[in-house]
Amino acid sequence: MLLVLSAPVAPVVASAQLIIEPRERAFWITSGAAALGTALFDARISSFIERHQTRSMDRLARPIGYVGEARYIVPALVASALLPRIAGCAAVSNAAVHIGLGYAVSDGLEALMKPLVGRHRPDNTGRSGRFRPFRGGGAWASLPSGHTVHMMALATGVSIEAHRPWVSGVAYAIASIVAVQRIYTRSHWASDVIGSSVLAIAASSTTVRFLEHRSHRAQ
Repeated sequence: MLLVLSAPVAPVVASAQLIIEPRERAFWITSGAAALGTALFDARISSFIERHQTRSMDRLARPIGYVGEARYIVPALVASALLPRIAGCAAVSNAAVHIGLGYAVSDGLEALMKPLVGRHRPDNTGRSGRFRPFRGGGAWASLPSGHTVHMMALATGVSIEAHRPWVSGVAYAIASIVAVQRIYTRSHWASDVIGSSVLAIAASSTTVRFLEHRSHRAQ
């Protein structure tokens, strides 16, 4: 469905030149340091969280996970692109398509990487360095975190298209809450969430900036 909605930008995309975003060196240095730092302490972080989980926090965390599920996100994206176009608001519809395609690219990379990486999810062994490449699935699908990728990709797209700092703040705050929930529920290691955030921000911003730039050139 997202591919159908993207038909108006397809001719523009065909002649485009891709530039990897974000271009700021500080982003990549900071992200790399954060990923390495959390990877070194994955087991300790997971153990600390396990010792401090409570029933009240569990009840609060459970519904937060629904926010990052594709079964809710995709229909919302389709509606966000279709309804404004029907109402004659082409600019809003195009922005939603850009955000949706940024999400789709990020989700595609996440789905491709999971079985290739094959990292084991947190469990009572406390071992964070177990990998089973090319045979991953279920317990061996810890990296990347799908929920984190989904939400960070959306937050990035919304931030770029909205051009308003407060919108960016709200979008990234919601995405961060979902990301923390994935660590709290011990569905993913902390470094999984950091790495997934970097993947989503890079994939979504590259896609959205790419489409935005080419749309401006086509006008």
